[in-house]
Amino acid sequence: MANFFPFGLLSLSLSLLLLLPFSNAASPFLGKVNVLTQSNFDAVLSQSEDDVPMWLLDFYAPWCGHCKRLAPVLEELVLETDKMAVGTIDATSNRKLADKFKVKGFPTLIFHRNGVTEPYKGSRSKGALVDFAERMAGPPVAEVESMGTFVKGRGVAFVLKGGAGEDLEAEFFKVASEMQHEEQFGRFKGKGSPEICLVEQSEEPYCVPAVDKKQIQGFVKGNNYNVVTELSAETFSKMVNIPDIKLAVGVVKPGSDNDGTTKVIEEMRALGRSIRQDADLQGKFAFVYIDGERYADWVKGFDKIDMDGLPTVFVFDNKGGSYFLNGENWPLVQFLKSVDSGAVEKIKYDKASGKSSGFGALYDLFMENMPWSLLVLLPFAALIGLLIAVIFEDVGESGESPPSADASAAKTEDAPAAPEQTDESKKDK
Repeated sequence: MANFFPFGLLSLSLSLLLLLPFSNAASPFLGKVNVLTQSNFDAVLSQSEDDVPMWLLDFYAPWCGHCKRLAPVLEELVLETDKMAVGTIDATSNRKLADKFKVKGFPTLIFHRNGVTEPYKGSRSKGALVDFAERMAGPPVAEVESMGTFVKGRGVAFVLKGGAGEDLEAEFFKVASEMQHEEQFGRFKGKGSPEICLVEQSEEPYCVPAVDKKQIQGFVKGNNYNVVTELSAETFSKMVNIPDIKLAVGVVKPGSDNDGTTKVIEEMRALGRSIRQDADLQGKFAFVYIDGERYADWVKGFDKIDMDGLPTVFVFDNKGGSYFLNGENWPLVQFLKSVDSGAVEKIKYDKASGKSSGFGALYDLFMENMPWSLLVLLPFAALIGLLIAVIFEDVGESGESPPSADASAAKTEDAPAAPEQTDESKKDK
């Protein structure tokens, strides 16, 4: 009995240790949302190098609605994966850190791994973020058993198919390593000539002969989007910034005109497939659709669009700051060819015209530039203070008997002096 007790106690202790969550045992930065600032950022990332595979950095603003909706998603995310730590940074009070990472909007998600940082461009749903963490923790190229079931979510994947040699496989691996944060990459071994294939759910794979790294990289970057993409807050930045591509934008009303919406989307889907083989249009247009009611403010920025005539399709050239309307009601393919040839009038895109006017526009401008916009209020505050002082002075002078010199002196001594504003008091405010 005397020998059994220590052994039993040791066994019990080991069992309890095994029951502890792996993430908490591995690193103090996993399993929770970490608050990062300019003062602790470098130290935290340095301390976590050995036990944190990757960081997801969330730059937010306290007044940002999208940021507030993302916060509970991140709280749930850290409990779902031990492959990625999460840190949040208030960009309004950590401007130098935000500028370092070139933050221009909120929320901005950036992943950090092995000293390398890249913007996260995927969906902000918990499931998508968990999948992202798992994908980044795995090898850049996954073995593919079935082309039809390889893709997860609404994104796309690139698969090297056929009897590729070692040199070509190495080139494909290099491209996958550089772009793993953007899309999935896989290797489907088999007979036949090597091909690089674009794969997405509910679509037939689009394959072309694989030649070398430059050709593979060009194919991946030139086809890094779906046949048709729903334009939303999550996909907007990626789609409007595709190099040398114009967007064919379908503006639809899903709730009130399902037949018209379906027709527009399916027409774009069919053309999106066919222009991959069209020498005139290949690589010139991508197809997206947007809910014209939900994102009416953005659509109204294209002030020539008839919001009562939805659904409709127009072409947006973000790089050129212009858009094109199908005033002739051409079939979609003819409209795109006419835009490409210069036969359609180019209309200047005014980003400001879709914003609210009057006080609404001033409010939007004020909120977009917080907290620096508070400085604008200082002259008004000073003016109001001066007016109040003048009013009270007039009230004092209008009494039945003016205050004596002694009374005035006593009043001045009793009044508390305004404290000098220190850096700490500014921070509190």
